[in-house]
Amino acid sequence: MIKNFLVNLNKKIILDKEAIWLFAILIVAFFLRFYHLGYRDFWYDEITSFYYAQHPLDNWNPPFYWILLHFWTKLFGASEFSLRFPSLLFSFISVFFVYLLGKRLFDSRVGIYAAIFMAFSPFHIQYAQEARPYSLSLFLSILSTYILFMALTEKRRRFWFVFVLVTAAGFYSNINYYHIFLLIAQALCVFILLESKGVKKLFYFLFPMLSFLPWVPRFIEKFNWIKGGDFWWIRKPNWEILSTTMASFDFRYNAFWSQSQDFISKMVIVLLLILILKTLKQSNEYKNKIMTCFILFLFPIVLIFLVSKTIVPVYLIRGLIIFSPYYYFILALGLTAINRKAVEGALICIIVFFFSAGIFNYYARVDVKKPFKIAAKFIEDNLFKEDVVVYASLAAEPIIFYSKSMDFKRQIYLLLSHRISDEACQFLTTKRIWFIFCPWGQEINLALSDDKNSLMVKKYLDKNFKQEFARSFDNGLEVFRYMR
Repeated sequence: MIKNFLVNLNKKIILDKEAIWLFAILIVAFFLRFYHLGYRDFWYDEITSFYYAQHPLDNWNPPFYWILLHFWTKLFGASEFSLRFPSLLFSFISVFFVYLLGKRLFDSRVGIYAAIFMAFSPFHIQYAQEARPYSLSLFLSILSTYILFMALTEKRRRFWFVFVLVTAAGFYSNINYYHIFLLIAQALCVFILLESKGVKKLFYFLFPMLSFLPWVPRFIEKFNWIKGGDFWWIRKPNWEILSTTMASFDFRYNAFWSQSQDFISKMVIVLLLILILKTLKQSNEYKNKIMTCFILFLFPIVLIFLVSKTIVPVYLIRGLIIFSPYYYFILALGLTAINRKAVEGALICIIVFFFSAGIFNYYARVDVKKPFKIAAKFIEDNLFKEDVVVYASLAAEPIIFYSKSMDFKRQIYLLLSHRISDEACQFLTTKRIWFIFCPWGQEINLALSDDKNSLMVKKYLDKNFKQEFARSFDNGLEVFRYMR
């Protein structure tokens, strides 16, 4: 009797300890995503999200996120805080479901470690603070896999029904259309590793694809646009980008300043991957689950990479975020395979250091979220009625969004080619012209820029007009005014 009491007491202590760890992780995850949520101004893509939300079906991207955002803005408005808050919620809930999935696949320790990786990842924090669909897609992808394993283990048809619904929702939420690659990887895992009679489950994987048929014409539109375009943000990838993708997902994202720190971080990753070999001594069922994680992580990414190499460039690291949880399970398995507490403690300290550095750099760094609101007010306060505003970059949408009284008919977004269009030249006969320069990404002024289009316009204005003043805002946002 005493022995049974002690056993039950020990189990309760373990469960309480696990619950405390999970609660602490979730609290920190929420805080890291909540901190400075509305601090930065919207950037171009977030403002596009707002406009898409006004008419969710009037663009070629899957509409689920825009529909949710449409009703959200009706209730809570479109401030920086409110528009980003749904992304925070989906990212936060994803941390919890990563824990649940890790626990169901392996054990609570793997679930806790994987949840820590996602909770502290600066990459995940970044997209939890953007009014974009990536966190929603991430949540639906994790939920899809979790329900899939529920269906396989519980043997109840209702779980397959929920799997179909959640996966279809994922198809309609992912603007990169990467959920199709996840579904293929899930099917491979079921048919090859997890279910001896997996072929009988084939139609459950077909339903989400069939549900997407009404949206196929829009998908073809976007595919042809990408295939026929030349976009600097989506080019044919090189092999190095695969390593960059892994670094973006784990503790190395924006976390080091020297080659030695970079080397140490890579050695930690290599060690964790080597340690996984120790876990292969487990049962065949356990090994199949390990292989499942590798397939769900690597197979879709490699397939997307090959498609980008051979057919059309579609490889975007931020879109690949839906495959990151399976990488966290792999790293967590490496940590749990360590038998020596000293080694495990040392690795955890190194990982915490890199996480802390990456998080600090994320909050402090200069990026595409520039002070558009201040710049828009400055232009409005000094704008004459007949003035023309020329945008030589992606500053147009943010400046116009934050403007309250500017005449939109006199706004020009020039740089669609390496020349000044005839249409634009008609406006350039005015007496006074504003020229707005804003680089994508890091802080850099126009004089140091390699943006040929912006330099071309600046040269034209310097030649034909007299510069009245130049105002430089933080993060490389510059405003010039010229008079004839």
